[in-house]
Parts: sequence; structure tokens; C-alpha cells
Amino acid sequence: MFDVVMVTYNRLDYLKKSINCLKNNSNYIQRVIIVNNGSNKDTLDYLETLKQENIWIHVLNFLENNGGSFGFAQGLSYVKEHYSDNEWTLIMDDDALISSDFLKHISQAILKFPKILAFSGTVKGIESNKVQTAHRAKINYYSGKISKLSTAEYFNNSFNEINLASFVGLIIKNSLIKQIGIPRADFFSQWDDTEYSMRINKVTKIINVSQAEVFHPDPQWKVTHNPDWKYYYIVRNQIVTLRIYMKPFFFLFLLFKKAVHLVEYSIFHILDKNRCGDKEIRMLRDGTLDGFLDKTGVNKKWKP
Repeated sequence: MFDVVMVTYNRLDYLKKSINCLKNNSNYIQRVIIVNNGSNKDTLDYLETLKQENIWIHVLNFLENNGGSFGFAQGLSYVKEHYSDNEWTLIMDDDALISSDFLKHISQAILKFPKILAFSGTVKGIESNKVQTAHRAKINYYSGKISKLSTAEYFNNSFNEINLASFVGLIIKNSLIKQIGIPRADFFSQWDDTEYSMRINKVTKIINVSQAEVFHPDPQWKVTHNPDWKYYYIVRNQIVTLRIYMKPFFFLFLLFKKAVHLVEYSIFHILDKNRCGDKEIRMLRDGTLDGFLDKTGVNKKWKP
């Protein structure tokens, strides 16, 4: 049987769909812990009704949005304190929709690989039905290079060993939470799942189950030099994370590349403001500096 930890913030339509998908897996689910990150009244009212109508749903309400990282940390902390080490927990965003047989396939994989303590499902686009390869990957701990699991590997193999899994359909044994701790709440957003995966790697492999499908909104890719606030946290938290897990020489080389990157962007900005925007430069600069100084938490300049 599984517990579920879900973090939500003002995405009521997706939240309702996600809950319906969990109900379709109810034979495998004991409890759902929803961490509400300061959502508006509509979401609050829905969660209150949901809690009253379903005794297996628990809601942890917070007054403000402290970031997805905080939400996952609180949810897994609750699991660690209240539930058995022998149970399993599914970690997911509120816009993730698991298939009706998702937990059936995960349960079969758990029986097949009794020594493995972490599994994940295959992430596909809700509209495109195409594999979103960014969610499952392998990392070279010397160079820090991340290689996405290829589409062919999903189709050719029923199971794939990976190093990195996003919080879109990651399943871990509860005993693992006590061994490695909870996700880093101080990351606020971005790379919290990557850092947590690296901690998981110290104890167990992660197996991706190809047939266990979870659907996620298709990314709206577009070329832009005006990225949103998340870019700052990507830059900062990547540096903070790789400082811990990379070999020292390669990490210093990474910092050098970041510095060169910042200089290049600054030159591009001077020569052609359409090629590299001022906001992008400032986020790259702030993220690089704060990452180098190991300065985490919410940056008031860069938040939703």
C-alpha cells in the first residue's frame, strides 16, 4: 500500500484532475497528504470539502507560498513522523495525472526488485502523449554532466536504472526518508528533486518502470531572453548541489564555466539587448554568486 505526498498552489483545475486519478488507484492507496502552499479561497474550500468527504485525505495548510521545495519537505516530514517504515510514498505535483494502472505496475516492480528502495514512472505529455525525457536521467558524478533517458530506452526496456527523477511520480520506501532525510526546503524551487535523487543514490538505485505512466502538462517551449523567476533558482541550486556531490576539481571547473558564461552574456547584452535581456543577466549573476556563497532560501527579488 502507498501513501501520497502532493504539493499544491493555485492550480485548482489540475488538482481536481489529479485527485480523480488517485481515486482510480484507490485500491493501492492508504492516505493522501496534500500540502497547501498558501493557495486562494477557491482551493482552500475545495480542500476542506475533500477532507470532510474522504477520511484518507489529509491536508496541511500553510498561510503563504514557501515554495515547492518547502511543500515536499513538509509532506515527507509528516510521513516520516506518522507512518510505518515498511510503507511506500508516491511524490507528485498537483498537475501530475497518474494512469489507472500506475501503482499496479509499481507494485509489481517492487516485488521484482526487493532490494530497490526507489522507483519512478514514465512521464508523458497530457496532450502530446510523448515521453517527457527531462524527468528521468543519469548523472556523471565526476563531470556533473546529466544525460536524459532516451525515448528508445523507455520503449525497448521494461525497467531502466537511473540516477535522477523529478518529483513527478517518484516512489520511495518510507524507511529511506529516515536514512537520507527530507528534501531541502531552503531551495524554495528547482533542483530540490535532483539533489534528493543524489542522496537516494547513496543508499539505493532508482528503477524507472516504463509501463507505469504519469501524465504532465506539455512544456510550452519558446525562445526568450526574459525568463521567469525560476531561472535564478535553477542556476543557484545547481551550484549548491554540485558543490556537494561532484569531485572538487570538476566543480571548480564548473564554476569557471559559469563565470565565463556570465561574462559572455554581459558582452552579448552590451552588443545586442535583444539577444540577451537585462533580467536574464541579473538572474544569472545573482544565482551564480548566491550559489558560490551557498546562500539559499527565498530571494525576495526572484519569487512568483
